This record gives sequence, C-alpha cells and structure tokens, in this order.
Amino acid sequence: MILREYQYSAVKEVESTFNSSNRAMLQLPTGAGKTVVFCEIAKRYFLSEVKKVLILVHRKELLEQASNSLGERCFKIKSGVKVIPKDFDYYVGMVESTHNRMERLPEFGLVIIDEAHIGNFNKLLFFKQDVKILGVSATPTSSNYTPLSDLYETLIQPTSIKSLINNNHLVDCKTWVFEEDAVNQASQEWDVKNFDFDQNQMGSFYSKKEMVQTTVDKYWQLCAGKKTIIFNASIQHNDDVFIALKKEGLNNVYSVHSEMLKSERDEQIQLFKNDPHGIMCNVGILTTGFDEPEIQCVILNRKTKSLTLYLQMIGRGARVFPGKEYFTLVDIG
Repeated sequence: MILREYQYSAVKEVESTFNSSNRAMLQLPTGAGKTVVFCEIAKRYFLSEVKKVLILVHRKELLEQASNSLGERCFKIKSGVKVIPKDFDYYVGMVESTHNRMERLPEFGLVIIDEAHIGNFNKLLFFKQDVKILGVSATPTSSNYTPLSDLYETLIQPTSIKSLINNNHLVDCKTWVFEEDAVNQASQEWDVKNFDFDQNQMGSFYSKKEMVQTTVDKYWQLCAGKKTIIFNASIQHNDDVFIALKKEGLNNVYSVHSEMLKSERDEQIQLFKNDPHGIMCNVGILTTGFDEPEIQCVILNRKTKSLTLYLQMIGRGARVFPGKEYFTLVDIG
C-alpha cells in the first residue's frame, strides 16, 4: 500500500524517535488511517530488527483490521485462545485477553497500543520492561488518574485535522447547536462519574418528551434523507429516540447498545451500512473503530465533559466519500 505523505512522515518520525527513546505517543486524527500507519511501523520494525511485534486493541473490529493488514504471519490473541505459539512475527491482542495470558506470551521488541488514551492499557506490565512502546491515539488526553506524560516520553504529531481537511483527506462540517441553555442549566445538577456526566441522570433529562421531540424535529430539518448517526445519552434514551423516529414512519432506523447480543448488533450495523438513507441510534458503541464514509449527519444527542469522546463522535462524519462536500453536525449537547 502506498502511504500518504503525512503517513510516511509519521512512520519516519517514529523510527527516528526510537533511536533515542523507548516510549513514544503518535497522534493521528480520526480518519487519518491509524491502522495503516502502525501496521507499516510494525512491518518495518520486524524487517530491520527481526524482533516480534505485539499490537494491543480494545475492540474486536480493530483486532480484525490490524490482523488483516499484517497477514498470515499474524496471530490473534482473543477469548478462548489457550495456546499461544512462539513462531509468529506479529501478534494482535485484545487487551484483557492479553493481560490474562501474560505468562504465555513470547518476547517482544515492540508493543503498539491502539487508542492508547484508554486507561485499561496502563495496567499491562510492558511499561516495566525493556521494550519499545508506541501509543497511538487521535486524542492523547489522559482518561484516568495516570497522566500520559508519565508513560510516554515523546509526542509525535505529523499532521492536523485542519491540514487533512485542506488536503481533501477529511471533510469539514457545518454545525448547528440547539437547547444549549436548557442543557447547561440541567447539567449543573448532574453528578460526575468516571470523568463524565452521570449517564442515568443525563439520560433522564434527554428522555423528556420535549427533548426527544427536538431530536426528531432537527432530523427532519437538517438530516432528512441523509445517512445519519445519533449518539444518545443512555439505553433508555436510545430506545425513546428509536421509537419516536419509527413513529414518524421512518423504516430505515437502526439501534445498537451494550445490552444487545453481539450477533444482533452486527446485524443492525450491517443493515445500516447497506442503507444509503439509514439512521443509526447508538449509545457508546460506535465511537471508535467504526468507519462508514457515507455518513452525512452526526447528531450529538448528549452532553460530555470529555474532549476525547467529543472528537471521536464527530469524527464519524468526517470520512471522505464521493460527492460528499461536508457533513452536518447537530449538537444538542
């Protein structure tokens, strides 16, 4: 695969950094092709050092993406794996599955951590070992009490969102904001848990009849007929919005959330992908590792204190697609 200029620059900067440091964080904005870049880094490292490479991810979709890129010399560490062979070049693992099998792992020269801002990666013992570690994230801000600057020595930023838009690698957005005063006033009474607003309290507010109606009205006003993804506040709120849209006579509405069976979620996601006018209601499922370039509208139907989450949600609409000049961002948060 031929790398874009900034992707090649990212690879070279990482290699240069590892000449003098064992810890580096690579920031690439959502849509910049993180998987392509870190898989290229993995291949070049193995060819030059002849040392095994481990890539850690936190979602099965990301595991499959990385594994497919690295090919048959890659072993997948996931739930159910009892024996880990020592004769592969590359290993891609779910973080929990890898953590539970640390004693069975071969020795690695390089560990690559995708979505490295997520706190559950920090517990892995690799940070106490003499191994090179590359964290990769679109939003390298700490998500727990451990600052990323305590784990990584260098931040590499080969490009920016503005540059990607200017060079037609991402599309810009047109933004509309609604219910700002009402949301801000209500949120003053919400608790903060795990560094963000309490989901139940926020969900109760957004499930109010007038707030659900706002979502429906803004869909018709700004998103009608366009492929749309809606980020809702809670599972109950997600169900309320889904039902309200169905009552409007819309038969192209889909829904995913954490309490659904994986097979059911996969079916709903595939139906949405195949529907050029689909509307996807979701709660925290499709924020990372989900690429659907046809999305033209993003509705933020919740509030957040997290810049990381905010950028991940709006990034779902930024992918380039033929005929897509911009995406619409409807912010009800």
